[in-house]
Amino acid sequence: MKKIKTWALVLIGIMMGSCTSSDDASDVQSQMGSIYGIVTELGTAEPMKAVGVELYKGKYHTNKGYDYGENSLILKTVTFDDGHFEFKDLVTDKFTSYTVRIVADGYEQIEDGSVTVEAGRQARVDLQVKKIDTKVVVSTQEATVNGNEVLFTAEFTYNSGYYPSEVGFVYSTQDNPSNDGTIVKCKKEEIEETSSTYTKTFSTKVSGLGKGTYYVKAYTINSIGKTFGEVRSFSLSFPPAVTTLAPTNILAETATLNGRIDAEGDPAYTERGFVYSKSYSMPTVDDPVNATTKVPVSGRSKDFSANISSLTEDVKYYVRTYVKNEDGTYYGEVKTFIPSHPLPSVVTLSVTNILETSATLNGRIESPGDPAYTERGFLYSKSHEVPTINDASTSTVKVVVAGTNKDFEANISSLTKGTKYYARAYATSSKGTAYGEVVSFTTDDKSEYIILGNLMIQKQDLGSGNWGTAKEMCTNSRIGGYSDWRLPTIAELSVIYTHRVEIGGFVETGRYWSSTLSGSYYYYLEFSNGEQHTCPYSYDRYVRAVRTKQ
Repeated sequence: MKKIKTWALVLIGIMMGSCTSSDDASDVQSQMGSIYGIVTELGTAEPMKAVGVELYKGKYHTNKGYDYGENSLILKTVTFDDGHFEFKDLVTDKFTSYTVRIVADGYEQIEDGSVTVEAGRQARVDLQVKKIDTKVVVSTQEATVNGNEVLFTAEFTYNSGYYPSEVGFVYSTQDNPSNDGTIVKCKKEEIEETSSTYTKTFSTKVSGLGKGTYYVKAYTINSIGKTFGEVRSFSLSFPPAVTTLAPTNILAETATLNGRIDAEGDPAYTERGFVYSKSYSMPTVDDPVNATTKVPVSGRSKDFSANISSLTEDVKYYVRTYVKNEDGTYYGEVKTFIPSHPLPSVVTLSVTNILETSATLNGRIESPGDPAYTERGFLYSKSHEVPTINDASTSTVKVVVAGTNKDFEANISSLTKGTKYYARAYATSSKGTAYGEVVSFTTDDKSEYIILGNLMIQKQDLGSGNWGTAKEMCTNSRIGGYSDWRLPTIAELSVIYTHRVEIGGFVETGRYWSSTLSGSYYYYLEFSNGEQHTCPYSYDRYVRAVRTKQ
């Protein structure tokens, strides 16, 4: 009997051993433990959310502080919004020692964090942290958003001897940017003085951020540690931007609307175009269709246009661009236009042949208008800077120019020498009068030349020299602003001799070069008696320049 019992016990042991071997996973699971705890701030009992929690295997060494020796860091987590943390599925012996460490910038842990976990059980360790007194107080101000550029601003107050060695900001899309945020250090020149000796403000700009909500807080670092200010949030959105440009090609029933995309937006626009109305001064895409017309324009080009028709003549229209994305509709500014038959288009050209009491006005018809112009000409005045056809004839002179050629001119006289005048071209049709731009000119108060017929003669000699020098003197002369002065022919020189007293400035016994050649000699004129003679190229003679009036 005793032997039978012994073999039975052996058999039972074998069977039990077999069962244990086949269910190893269950045994391991039964040895799992966990740690749960809540982190709060000392003195406030406020939960510390989103702070780091580290788990080490082994007990806290009181003689070495948080030096864990050979025991390595095995797990990391962060606290939830209510301040709690958890470490699950910890493989334990019957009793296993761990140490929990809180990692929070600007805070230090109060308790040592030691905890023993029993196999198959959950251990709880609640911890407190307190702010480190760095002798600095930091205040984060609201961020200023301008497009995708953000200005961060903050202020810090410090105790004497504890001035920060570094200040800046940390930002993130997470609620607590100190742990996973982007750090922006401020430069020395970004720290500003305030009225208080121990208070400074600092700021910096960040650009290139994408759409979304961000969190930022300021920080300082000194010899004691790091101090943070409050967390501030800001949001970036990038709506599309559009500009309304002036309508063009405006006729009685048609016009061209013009716009420009300044920013595609994020999300990008899906529709763009124009809305125009003669009823609503601020047309929108939601107006009744019988009051406002919407004109979508396809494509992605920066500049876009639309030709519209069936307009009512002489009625004011209001138009603006629009652009849509999934967030809404955005508009450009309102422009106005009035469909009408086009007036003539006229240009005022520069005034020429300006003398003491006369000048030549010049203009050009760019388009005749519809209906075509019936009168054109010039207006000039010395009292009105912008002369019109409605001015009194005593202050503004109107000069009508006949013909239909594109370019036209008018020679005016009886001007006052040394006086500034204002002139512009005009063209009138049955629809009204169109004007060119105003040009000004000043008559000579002492002319440097005189005009005989179509010949302009300088009033002073240019000097004397051989024939080649004489020709060069004339070519280089710029009297009156003209560059085509020349030597007179012998026939022209004879006319000049006849009017020598009127012209003035001649040497009475002088001999003057002409441009007329006789064989290998050049003609000159004796001003003592008006006789014509020839002489070689190398002789010295006086020089008087002339030009042909155009």
